[in-house]
Amino acid sequence: MKSIIALVASSALFCTSAYALKITGQVKDAVTQVPVAGASVELSGPVTRYYGYGNTEYNAVVVTDAAGQFEHEFSEGPGPDGPLASMLVTVFVPGKYAPKTQKINVGGTTVAPLVFMLSLETWVVQPLSADYAYWLIRSNNNLVRIPTYEFPESPVVLGGVSENGLLVGYVTQGGYRVPVVFGQDAIEVLPPLAPPMSTAERSEALDANNSGQIVGASVEGGKMLPVIWRNRRVEKLALPAPYQSGKATEINNEGVILGFLSRKSTSSPTADVPVSWDANGVPTIRNALEVTAIADGNIIVGAWEFSPPLMIGGSGWFKPVVFRGAQEKVYDTLPGVFNTRTHDVNVLGDFVGTATSYSNTGSTKRAFLGRASDSALIAINHLISPHQGYSAKEAWALGTGLILGIAVRGGVSVPVSYSMACPGDVNVDGQVNALDNAILSANYNSPRNTFSRLDGDLTGDARVDAADRDLFNQYNGVRYEPGCRQARGAYRPPSRGTQSQQQQTSQSAQQSQTQQQQQR
Repeated sequence: MKSIIALVASSALFCTSAYALKITGQVKDAVTQVPVAGASVELSGPVTRYYGYGNTEYNAVVVTDAAGQFEHEFSEGPGPDGPLASMLVTVFVPGKYAPKTQKINVGGTTVAPLVFMLSLETWVVQPLSADYAYWLIRSNNNLVRIPTYEFPESPVVLGGVSENGLLVGYVTQGGYRVPVVFGQDAIEVLPPLAPPMSTAERSEALDANNSGQIVGASVEGGKMLPVIWRNRRVEKLALPAPYQSGKATEINNEGVILGFLSRKSTSSPTADVPVSWDANGVPTIRNALEVTAIADGNIIVGAWEFSPPLMIGGSGWFKPVVFRGAQEKVYDTLPGVFNTRTHDVNVLGDFVGTATSYSNTGSTKRAFLGRASDSALIAINHLISPHQGYSAKEAWALGTGLILGIAVRGGVSVPVSYSMACPGDVNVDGQVNALDNAILSANYNSPRNTFSRLDGDLTGDARVDAADRDLFNQYNGVRYEPGCRQARGAYRPPSRGTQSQQQQTSQSAQQSQTQQQQQR
């Protein structure tokens, strides 16, 4: 059963001596049409004070009442001669409904009613061992623990890994940085462009693909140059004028490469412009601050620099940008956050990263998920059950319904996986069976009201009760592929209603069969 939540909001700007903006709305489950109480409605955006001085980032959170309704009135809004301001409205119920964000223009006299459609969606957090590094195979969501390596002179630096397990990086050998391939029992040194003459003349292997192609950088003639190793033989990548140095940092299975270029002729280049090379080695300068990851299908994610609206002299802030061939899409940041950096992207065009907000007391990190179907980011904290006690801080790798990152619990940072929990699947193993039933039964009707999804709380209300049992019965026997797609050949129950509805359906079928026999 796909449950959807709907929000209808209306707003109006009252042109009085003190400008005010009032937003009201109601939150409902679109399948049952039952109002949703306790849903959070976050309103944020730049607002110009009526008196015409200063700038502020407005942020407010209201909660729906028992009737699913909310109301909020702003005491300040766009001045009569000021620029048009925009605002983000986000509705979310952590651990139950996926959040949805829409941008509205609050610079006019009225705003068209808003409609939000949020799908039932829960993600769970599972801790990983802090003693290992991990990598994620995007194509099948396989989480692999990287073996530990020891090198006598320096720690190993992992650069990247292909989906078929080719792991590359660099070590320091004799004072020189050396590019290497990590094997199960040995380290293979890759050839540089030229023998190093000083410790500044270093080489790095930074990524690899399934064809065995490796990309990175190597110093020649005092300049660090982007390179590719084919069959373990090093080759220079093309440098368009006027750029003199750079690095190649990512490569996909189609042979498309990402990196950056510098106008300086140096062994330590700074990133002046991001670049991509196609499979034939032809470079293209990208319209972005940086490009950070690439997936098959020529999907590239990076950061785009901007000045926040109404921020005097604002610069150096970053929004995510996604390139699909010649298409370019820039995303809105999380509310109150202007520094947003992307880390990974998958073949669907979804991506993850870390958003950092700053204040007088320090900085705060929040992990986010961006989806190709949306125009704003989703805070992963709005997806995970609050009853697990984790706060999602960073997101570094993305598969399909699986994210690797860092979370904080009890003040301690730990590596974790964030997993999309499919309907009925209590233990998040991709199938609904007796193991899920055993967990649900063990906690059924317990007086404790802090249960999470992994305890059998399938409906996200912190309890394990008849509603969770009904949901389990609807999906019992289903097997899932990554992203909660039902596997081919998987058992599918004939009815998707509740247990009582299934009984009614069965009774109706028996009555119909009896009537047919009587007619005969």
